[in-house]
Amino acid sequence: MELLPPHLKLKILSSLGQQIDDVVSPNAPMEISEVIQLSKLQESKLNFFTAEDLQNLQGKGYIVKEGLLQTKDKVRAVWDSILQLEKDGILKPAGMQNSNHKWKQSGIRGDKMAFITSMEMKNTAALDEVSRAMDALKTELNESVDFQCSKVSIQAAVYPGGGSRYVKHLDSCKGGPRRRLTVLFYPNIDWKEGDGGELRLYLPVRKRTTKQGEKVDAGLEGKMSEASQKAEVVDVKPTGNKVVVFLSDCVEHEVLKSNEKRAALTMWLC
Repeated sequence: MELLPPHLKLKILSSLGQQIDDVVSPNAPMEISEVIQLSKLQESKLNFFTAEDLQNLQGKGYIVKEGLLQTKDKVRAVWDSILQLEKDGILKPAGMQNSNHKWKQSGIRGDKMAFITSMEMKNTAALDEVSRAMDALKTELNESVDFQCSKVSIQAAVYPGGGSRYVKHLDSCKGGPRRRLTVLFYPNIDWKEGDGGELRLYLPVRKRTTKQGEKVDAGLEGKMSEASQKAEVVDVKPTGNKVVVFLSDCVEHEVLKSNEKRAALTMWLC
């Protein structure tokens, strides 16, 4: 069972009635992958990001930024547009998949979603503007660190409340989509404490290396091994106009139970 892809493992265990929290309980942190080529950084090409942002993104696996859109009214317009998509039936109950399997299980993933590709969504001015702002982040990375990304996808999603969630998972794994960066934009302009739906990140760690011939103290090694059995966790509030960027293939994450409606736009850079 441990050798199965995570999506398939969740499908089998949920169909057997096993508690999802037992399946996705925190385990040893993943090792961070090299995604941002800091050696190629050209600071003059940066606009939304700073050099420190990109250093933290590669070093810690994630960053949180504020202020993608210029005004609260623009953020609220995105919120209204996404909720209108839900009202119009364009957003559908989300599922999970790998290269061979697709399935839906609201106890694992409870959002409604659609990719922003159809004309009916592009005709929404607010979504068009925020999509262009998010795409500009891709261009900034391409120019500042030679990211060489041409393929992106943007998804609109709503968690309807009532405890809807998305359990711990990776955005890029064997048998699934090959993604390098996940970029989230939150339009939840009226979010408040108690509404739920926080994003929980399980931070990766750098691979421990030693100089050739260097010995590691056995007691110290044991303490390091014990400490590494549980990943460091960061909870991010999904407040309006916030952007979260993280490494898709090594930052496990989950959406905690949403007590009220919670919306998000997700852009994946491949």
